[in-house]
Amino acid sequence: MKYVAASLAVAGVVMFVAGPFWAVLASDVGRTEENFGLGDGTVHGEWLPGQVFLMVAGTILCLAAVVAAYMSRRSDTDD
Repeated sequence: MKYVAASLAVAGVVMFVAGPFWAVLASDVGRTEENFGLGDGTVHGEWLPGQVFLMVAGTILCLAAVVAAYMSRRSDTDD
């Protein structure tokens, strides 16, 4: 169960960071107008659905990792 928790945590963090990273890559980095250039490069300050999905799914995976780690710790103390 410890390996499941670690895998979920790594996947969650990677997905959570990928959303904003995608936004920065797709925007005009040198632009300082609305939202400091974040967004999809065409709609100022708007997040794409894929970016939102990555951040929400990453958060859910991180929460699942916390639950899995807690369950693993509880099963270790029961033995």
